Amino acid sequence: MPTHTYRQRIRDAIVSALQLRHDVAGCWEGGSAATGRLDEFSDIDLVVVAPLDAAAAVFPVIETALTDVGEISHRWHVDSPPFRDTAQRFYFLAGAPRFFAVDA
Repeated sequence: MPTHTYRQRIRDAIVSALQLRHDVAGCWEGGSAATGRLDEFSDIDLVVVAPLDAAAAVFPVIETALTDVGEISHRWHVDSPPFRDTAQRFYFLAGAPRFFAVDA
C-alpha cells in the first residue's frame, strides 16, 4: 500500500474515534505534514487537545483506532514529556512503511 494511503487510513481512524469524545477539543497533524516537507520517511505527528487528566482515557482510544489499521508492535510511553502539561506516546505498527511511527 502506498505510504500516503497508509497515512490517510491512520488519520481517518484516529480522527473518527476522537470525534466521539467530549473531552477532546481538537486534533491536528503537525510535523512535516504541516510544514509541507512530507516524504516517504515521515511519521505522523498527532496533536490532541484535551485536559491532561483525560490522557489515560484518550490514549486507549488512539490505540484501538490504530489496531483497526494494523497491529501495534511497540509502544513507547514518554515518561517525562518535553513540554509541561503534556502526555506523549509513540506507536509502531507491524507492516508499516520503514521508519514509520505515530507520535501522539
